[in-house]
Amino acid sequence: MKKVLVYTIHKAASMFIHKINDEIARFLGVIPCSINGDDFKTEIREKSWKTIIETRNECAVFGPIRIGEALPNIPDIPEDHSIIFHARDPRDVLTSLFFSAAYSHPIKKNVFEPSEQTRLQWINEGIDSFVLGYTKAWTKRYETIIELHQNLKHCNLVKYEDMVLNYDRWLMQYLMSFKHLAPGEDIRPLFTHCLVAFKDEFKIVPEDVHRHKRKMVPGDYKEKLAPETIATLNTVFAPALEYFQYSQ
Repeated sequence: MKKVLVYTIHKAASMFIHKINDEIARFLGVIPCSINGDDFKTEIREKSWKTIIETRNECAVFGPIRIGEALPNIPDIPEDHSIIFHARDPRDVLTSLFFSAAYSHPIKKNVFEPSEQTRLQWINEGIDSFVLGYTKAWTKRYETIIELHQNLKHCNLVKYEDMVLNYDRWLMQYLMSFKHLAPGEDIRPLFTHCLVAFKDEFKIVPEDVHRHKRKMVPGDYKEKLAPETIATLNTVFAPALEYFQYSQ
């Protein structure tokens, strides 16, 4: 297995996944292939993740591959690759999505370009209306995630919550998918390098809706959403909450 594929979802710290993949790739002397990097973003968007993964033969790290982005994104022979799936509680994902869409996400042509009027409408209508409006689409994404995880071999499941609350443990688990690329299959030097490089990444700071890292603590949905909204999310995301072992 020369390739490592990292699947995740929007609002699950995917930009951090981009950064750490880049660091890992450079440490191991392989190519980091990301839609967030200047070298590949246009090609990935135009050709799809699947095409990029299948047509590059060298050792490489591909990701973050966000569900629903640059489709299709599953190669024909995924069994030949080492695969990571990085999950996050869907209730926190939608909560984070509201604050990002309404306040902090920069406008990007052909990627994210709502009008100021639309953003003000989201704010005025409130987080519960926004979240419930996106529930159907994100339910489908989590159904895709579960199917993907069930069908892919060599799939290493890690969680956003562990990354934030216990970075050391998350990092060791994450790096196990890169073991075959490390000299002598020894990931300890890589672990130490990434531990130091990102040691301040998850320091808890006061909440700021205009900052990309608004509030990283898991369970934020409990503070931001109305009880009836949470009840609805618990019902529609019940299969995902059970599959990924998130409490209701």
